[in-house]
Amino acid sequence: MTKKIGIRELARNIKILDEYDLIEIEDKKTKKSKGIFVSNKYADEIKKLIEEKEKREKEERLKRILKFAGSIEMEKDLLDKDIYTLREVAAKRKVGEE
Repeated sequence: MTKKIGIRELARNIKILDEYDLIEIEDKKTKKSKGIFVSNKYADEIKKLIEEKEKREKEERLKRILKFAGSIEMEKDLLDKDIYTLREVAAKRKVGEE
């Protein structure tokens, strides 16, 4: 069973946690959700779901980063130059001076 309760109600009646499988805790004044409480019966399943979701998100971010990895290769003589020198060289090449 599920229930939506306020923070004060939870503080006054902590035994309510034993009665429900899922409790959504909200700030009654602002009507914003502050979190959920999941009973121990489902805790392991929820943990696995969260871990899988986090793993998928990390893999997606890594894929996006790896798309650009190695896409810019610099000449060996430019590797130790500062950004200003690199910009100058790039500008000269653009206008055909180098």
